Amino acid sequence: MSDTRGLTTCLWFDGNAQDAAEYYLSVFKNSARGRTLHYTNAGPGPAGSVLTVEFELNGQRFPERAERATRAMYAMKKIDLAAVRRAHAGE
Repeated sequence: MSDTRGLTTCLWFDGNAQDAAEYYLSVFKNSARGRTLHYTNAGPGPAGSVLTVEFELNGQRFPERAERATRAMYAMKKIDLAAVRRAHAGE
């Protein structure tokens, strides 16, 4: 299977996302670091700890869609699946 259109890769690193992103940035020449988002006092992680690290490797951005959906979900008191899907799609 060589056709990867429509697939979204999510790399998950519990507690060491920043270190993992730095490692991948050092391995791939065509890479760039994006934003680093941190947990707030609202949690669920300790305030100030890393939630997500955006980075690009060989033209592919990580974690573009998942980060939008997660941010939308954290703002909800009750999960609105349609709103999460819209955020994931970038709408």
